[in-house]
Parts: sequence; structure tokens; C-alpha cells
Amino acid sequence: MAEEKIEALIEGKKWYLVHTLSGYETVAKSCLEDRIKASGLAQYFEQILIPSQEVTESKRGKAKTVRRPVFSGYILVRMDLNEKTWHLVRGTPRVTGFVGGNKTPAIIPDHEVEDLSRQIQDGTLKMKPGTTLEKGDHIRVTSGPFVGFSGVVDELNVDRKTVKVIFSIFGRPTPVELDMDQVERD
Repeated sequence: MAEEKIEALIEGKKWYLVHTLSGYETVAKSCLEDRIKASGLAQYFEQILIPSQEVTESKRGKAKTVRRPVFSGYILVRMDLNEKTWHLVRGTPRVTGFVGGNKTPAIIPDHEVEDLSRQIQDGTLKMKPGTTLEKGDHIRVTSGPFVGFSGVVDELNVDRKTVKVIFSIFGRPTPVELDMDQVERD
């Protein structure tokens, strides 16, 4: 995009989905807000959202309510798209780009953002538990026949709420499928 120009400016403020580094949504939002103020382009930006909701997680046997992004690695930005605003967003630390294409990012319809916001507010949008684990995470088994074992996540099946873990048993890598509620991050 640096060599190419956005030929058709999008009239009016629209919602765009911006990809960030996973786990850095809040930092990316803060950096973007700082850059908007510093650049003097605030009139082109209306709102930055991190769709998130409270979920209850179990850590070391204790239930804890935390706020988690609904879409890890994404924020929503309502803005006028032009060459300056495109470059400002793309040049923001922890932002990797717009979703939808290099020339013209995809526009998210207003009604979809409104529906998402309403579902989050009403509590009708349910995040699946256990989505905080990722392939390669080191875990410890907290219950079942492998309690006390430590291993590495090899596969996740969020729909079935299971995780395939690789343990080293007698010096050999051994895959074991466990329920997500039987493990915790090590």
C-alpha cells in the first residue's frame, strides 16, 4: 500500500476491523488514540472498540472473573478512510493491518457492530470457555489420572472442550487427550 494510493476515498465514517497482535488489543487501542491526537487527525476518527465481555476462569482451583476480548487480536475502528488515516492506523505499534485487503479494507456494516454490541451488553453472546489456551502452551494437569503431569498443548478442540497434550513418558513423547477443565497454564 505504501507505493499505491487509495484511489477512492470512502465517504463518511465507516467501521473497519483492524488486526492487532493477539493479547495487545488494549495497547494497540491506546497507541492508536495517542497517534490520532498527535497527528491532528482526530476529526477523521469517531470510535475505537475492543469488543469484550466478562468470563469466569478457574486458576489453581479458584474462580476468577476477567474481561476478555471477544475477538482476540482485533479491534473495531469507526473512521473516515483516506490515505493519511490508512497510514496512521497501519503505522501504529501492535497493529498489523486492516482486515479485507491491501488496497481497500472491508467495511463492517453498522448493523453488525450494533448487533454485536447489543449481544455483549445483553449477555447473549457467549464465549466458549478454554479459548485462552493455544498450541505450544505449557500446561499442568490439575485433575484425573495424569494429575501433576506437565506437558505442551498440541491441539485444541474448542467445540468438544478437549485439548491434546504431549507428555514425556519414559523419555518418549506421548499424546493424551484431556478435558480443558483438567488443565491449567503452567
